[in-house]
Amino acid sequence: MRNIQVEYLSKNGIRFHHSISQYPSDTIDFQRAESHYMFELFLLLSGSVTYNIEGKFYAVNPMEMIIIPPNELHSIKIDASKPYERMVLHFAPDLMPSFNDLDILAPFNTAKNTFAHIIPRNFLEHSNLLNLMYKCKEHCKERSKYIDLRLARTILQIMEALNEIISQLVSSDNQLSEPINIKTLSAACIQYVNANLTGDTDLCTIANALNVSTSHLQFAFKKEIGITLHKYITNQKMQLARKLLMRGQSAQSVARELGYEYYSTFYNNYKKLFGIIPTSLTEIQRKHWENIDV
Repeated sequence: MRNIQVEYLSKNGIRFHHSISQYPSDTIDFQRAESHYMFELFLLLSGSVTYNIEGKFYAVNPMEMIIIPPNELHSIKIDASKPYERMVLHFAPDLMPSFNDLDILAPFNTAKNTFAHIIPRNFLEHSNLLNLMYKCKEHCKERSKYIDLRLARTILQIMEALNEIISQLVSSDNQLSEPINIKTLSAACIQYVNANLTGDTDLCTIANALNVSTSHLQFAFKKEIGITLHKYITNQKMQLARKLLMRGQSAQSVARELGYEYYSTFYNNYKKLFGIIPTSLTEIQRKHWENIDV
């Protein structure tokens, strides 16, 4: 049973929800796997969960926050014996302003390149992050035309607090919450796929590179991650395609760069994931100006 406290979805690239789940006593766990283009902040308020991020496992305790960069595959395993309460905030990459002398999104880059996916409880409690997440909740309960403006301002404050915390975490290596020491085949597979998105991602090629059979690789990946390897590869390719299109590259050249023999396959995969046809930023801008009366 899921009790939704607040749920909000904006057309401007902001998603927020605060919910509490209580599972039947005979439930073992609940898993889901996803990868998306948005930045994600997950705050655990109560319960016990294990996060799998790109094949690395993190045990998350109440009053700890998980930072998930765009396009990183992540799934969650829940201890069903306890009520599971969380706040989750997603926001689009272009929501934050850019500065010449400051990378406001640096905490996500740090999380991707180190083990700083978790904000420990002691760091969270000595910051205003918790208050800011509740502030987001209050904004989402409003029905004002300024709701997204207020949310964007609060998210900017959240990023300011995260930048300060991450700098403290990185400067004291002993504070970094390293992944649980589980050496998984899926982690090696994910690493290989992400390094070869514009190269050969054929199943046999990956299996040979990892010295396993194709059947064992597919079985292990589905069991550990929760989705098929084929679906993961397609998703990651489409996320990269979105980036290339937004840089102005044509859809046909993106399809070729990602190794698609038939453009129709690329077209259908992109439309299925994003709900729109693959169009370059240049094409979007051209259509925009054609519709403006001068």
